[in-house]
Amino acid sequence: MQTKKTYSFVFCLLSFVLFLFSFIFYLSSCKRSMDPLLDQMGSDTTSHEFVWEFDTLAYPKSYQTLVSSLWGSSENDVYAVGHNDRSAGQIWHWDGIKWRSLVNRDSGPIDPLFLRGGSFNQVFGTSKDDVWIVGGNVRGRYPDFIRQYLILNYDGVNWTKKEFDGFEVLSVWGSGPDDMWFGTTDGEFIHYDGANWTIISLGKEVQINSMTGFSSHEIYAHGIEWDNKAPDDSAFHYFYKYDGNVWQVIDKFLYTAYHTDRKFGSYLWADKKNAILYSSSNRVYKWNKGIWEIFSNFARGEIYGSSLKNIFTVSNNGKIYHFNGRSWNQLKGLPKLDLPALWCNDKYVFISSELDEGIQKTLILRGTMQNERR
Repeated sequence: MQTKKTYSFVFCLLSFVLFLFSFIFYLSSCKRSMDPLLDQMGSDTTSHEFVWEFDTLAYPKSYQTLVSSLWGSSENDVYAVGHNDRSAGQIWHWDGIKWRSLVNRDSGPIDPLFLRGGSFNQVFGTSKDDVWIVGGNVRGRYPDFIRQYLILNYDGVNWTKKEFDGFEVLSVWGSGPDDMWFGTTDGEFIHYDGANWTIISLGKEVQINSMTGFSSHEIYAHGIEWDNKAPDDSAFHYFYKYDGNVWQVIDKFLYTAYHTDRKFGSYLWADKKNAILYSSSNRVYKWNKGIWEIFSNFARGEIYGSSLKNIFTVSNNGKIYHFNGRSWNQLKGLPKLDLPALWCNDKYVFISSELDEGIQKTLILRGTMQNERR
């Protein structure tokens, strides 16, 4: 009888241990399956590991040096644009060694008087010798000043500008120097064909705050129309497509305090290598055969990448996440970022963030990918 009791006790103990291990494994499996960072897409193709270097941009005797957009033709040719309270220091250039303010009262190459107090919203280029920067400036004196659209172009040698009556240009994208599109605050698209400028009105005050595309006959834009009326203070979001002939609304939704569901995001990025369009706001969305699909359940800001294997986005807590072709992962070793802008290529990433130390400066984070996979 004692032997039977011993066997029974051992059997029960083994059963309990197996049950405990099974339960722990089940919990860990559930945790992994619910983790939004693990959107499985196949084998890893790039690394989540980066080595970081930090730079601070601050124009002399200035209280505000703010960057709103980044773009580069390579990791040794990167532009950072934004606002400065001294009407200088709004455009910076990285040459692979140091940052230089291009709008400078003493050394140029752009004289602040040339810009007349302009501030900038976005920079984009089709090559190192074709760079476009957009924003707005003022003409005249208060209270009789006039707001103007401001568009700058660098052709590899000289900077030129174009001004139109209007509040601001918010976005820019083009397939080449003779096919450039600009989106404004006043419900207008502006097109430049290399010789002539054309303004296309949408007939309503839609702010065109993001543009991207694949070619001259496939361009996309996001627009938002505020009603600014109580109690809802609603906003209509529009998703536009240009087919080479006309701009058309192909999707839209209404956002209010009581209807917070979104169909797509406010920031657009086109992955030309894989012909995939993404948008981001509260989530990352992917445009698939005329339907928006949720690609990731976290995001709250800009999205940018170099391919499906290398995408960056900003979360709602100021953290940067990276998609490497298989999984999303929070980038380590970074401070909490405020109003970040992004640009990258396959090996390097540049991120800007507001740095408030009593005087508002800009922190630039330069990341180099480590242990790259193929």
